[in-house]
Amino acid sequence: MTEEEKLAEAVDIILENILTPIIYMYIDEVVEFIVFCDSETPSNVFRRTEDLIFFNLGLRVEITELREFDEGDRVDIAESAYIVYAENEFMPTLFETAMNTDIEMIQLWKNELLKRKTDTGTYYMS
Repeated sequence: MTEEEKLAEAVDIILENILTPIIYMYIDEVVEFIVFCDSETPSNVFRRTEDLIFFNLGLRVEITELREFDEGDRVDIAESAYIVYAENEFMPTLFETAMNTDIEMIQLWKNELLKRKTDTGTYYMS
């Protein structure tokens, strides 16, 4: 089985065990799959799925939930990671739009803090 076939099979195993509309992948020291799933999904589901992939394919992988990353890292993921699964053709665009909105909200929040500091001399509301 080629490396590409193993990765495709790993994606299938993830989809059998974790409900996610999109899967990103980085290949570095290990293969890292980034999923977006229900926040109530227990972390042992990720570890069990990683073990299944290793047992069946011999691939060492890490599966991480997208919300474990901060907003800047999420944008980096959207820009540089491979999309190896999308529920439909619109899903990547929806995620990129949501991530950009998160960045814009953080910038607005920072601007409000800086304005408050300038106006009142403190970051805190009085």
